[in-house]
Amino acid sequence: MNKINIATALFVLDGPNPAPDSAAAADLLFASEIDWSILAIVAEHPQFTTGATGFAGPVLTPQEIESLAMTDLMAGDAAAAATARAFGPRPVVQSVRRGQPARAVGRYLDENPTDLVVVDSPHLAGDLVDDGIVPVLVVPSDGMKSTGGPVLVAIDDSPLDDVVTASATRLFDPTTTDFITVHIDAARSVARLRPENVAGQSVAHAAVGHTETVAEAGDPASGILAEAEDREASMIVLGTHNRGWLSRLFRPSVADAVLQQTQRPVLLMSSPDD
Repeated sequence: MNKINIATALFVLDGPNPAPDSAAAADLLFASEIDWSILAIVAEHPQFTTGATGFAGPVLTPQEIESLAMTDLMAGDAAAAATARAFGPRPVVQSVRRGQPARAVGRYLDENPTDLVVVDSPHLAGDLVDDGIVPVLVVPSDGMKSTGGPVLVAIDDSPLDDVVTASATRLFDPTTTDFITVHIDAARSVARLRPENVAGQSVAHAAVGHTETVAEAGDPASGILAEAEDREASMIVLGTHNRGWLSRLFRPSVADAVLQQTQRPVLLMSSPDD
């Protein structure tokens, strides 16, 4: 099993529903015991709702809103407690916050610095990365494949490569981890994909341990997924570029495509400049 060099991790529940299976899957990824915290995010109801606003829905009194809020908080507490049991007998810190999920996580991290944020929702993961909250580990909610294979590091010959490879080697112990670095070029420019010219440079710069480099032409997401399956990767490490919604509409991100199609954990990173 690959050893992960972190001391603390935060598991985020996006709503008042427990996620014991996802939490147990996340716990399996760590060779050494770490300190877990669980944060349940519940809806923040408006202070008042009136028919004059033009929005559909019932008119709620302050007492009704407070009652809904208390019900949500109690549900969040119950979800956090149910999820905490997935980590066994060791103590797990549990918290419930109201508000927009990414912002609530950001406020929590400001008060409680944490090495790694773990979620089972690709949508929430995207929101967190867009808000500059990294690294984010996404564990599949419907079952997870092999946890004992190499770590697959996906790069794209951009300045983000150094961030991705450095993060992978910072989080994983290079002396006990096998890395596969994959570069799939959609432009099909095979000549520029020689390992020593592209992927090999980034990995060497990151000073990882045992590394194998794969450079191919084709669709990046499909290539990354195929390599992850062939090598039974324990995790996929990806960088995400901060792009606007219009750009994402016409050119979906590789990270989004991979998250939607894999049952392997995906670690997301972004550039500090993004």
